[in-house]
Amino acid sequence: GTLYRLVMLVEKCRYDEAVDILEGKPDLKYFEAQLCDYLNKPLIKKQEVIIKLQLPPSSFQIRNLDPSNHFRIKAENYLIGRKLPTKGLYVCVGGEYVDRIIIPYYNKDGELIYWNARDITGTSYYRYQFPKGELGAKKNEVLWMEYFPKKGNKIYLTEGEFDAMTLNECGYRSEEH
Repeated sequence: GTLYRLVMLVEKCRYDEAVDILEGKPDLKYFEAQLCDYLNKPLIKKQEVIIKLQLPPSSFQIRNLDPSNHFRIKAENYLIGRKLPTKGLYVCVGGEYVDRIIIPYYNKDGELIYWNARDITGTSYYRYQFPKGELGAKKNEVLWMEYFPKKGNKIYLTEGEFDAMTLNECGYRSEEH
């Protein structure tokens, strides 16, 4: 290849940027000096940016909303119909997931890895919605658990998180750690 191509590879830049770097001086001695300067620069480590999954915007823990809040009342009534508590559940009060209960899934370290947004109006074409994109786990990779079981404890598998919550309410749960 050419010196320009080498600069493009070393600097991870486009051709026009490589021409600017070489300043139109494609002789080997000039480039060798530039390369030495480049290699002797102090290394600055790039900080790794970790983008973590977040709950949908406008999601609030049901219990933290004012008791007279329309969305809290609607979410509580839905959950009462299922005989489920509001503990750890959120409701979305605006945006794409409005009128949905947000069920967070956490890993054993308490990090959010997935969430499910369940329609509580009965009018949505999609009963469930979940995170879009590459963040978090995929739907077929998660199980909802209120607590992670100790090694060797029995666990109960259900079709969905509300079924798992119902079992928990009935006393069928693995021990807390």
